[in-house]
Amino acid sequence: MGPSASEFYRVERAWGTEPVTRSRKVSRAIGTALTGLPIPGKMPKFSATLRVVDRSVAVAFDTTGQTAEIDSLELQILNDLIRLDVEAFRRSYGLAAEEEAP
Repeated sequence: MGPSASEFYRVERAWGTEPVTRSRKVSRAIGTALTGLPIPGKMPKFSATLRVVDRSVAVAFDTTGQTAEIDSLELQILNDLIRLDVEAFRRSYGLAAEEEAP
């Protein structure tokens, strides 16, 4: 078994600032006015970007999705970084080998 993938790659994450779902404030206001009861709103969903970065700080892999999906993928990648050697990790995620510095 070769060196651990965690020696070559790390995971970075960026969160979106704008919700990806529309707020239904008008519908909630009408429902509250008709029933007299406050209508709770849904929690807004945000997007997130997940990147796998190599030692030269080049992005080797990135994906964008809703926060829950990215949470799951991040845990999977972190688990793979710890348990797989670098070649197995590269094969799993379709990454090219790092070019060696002269």
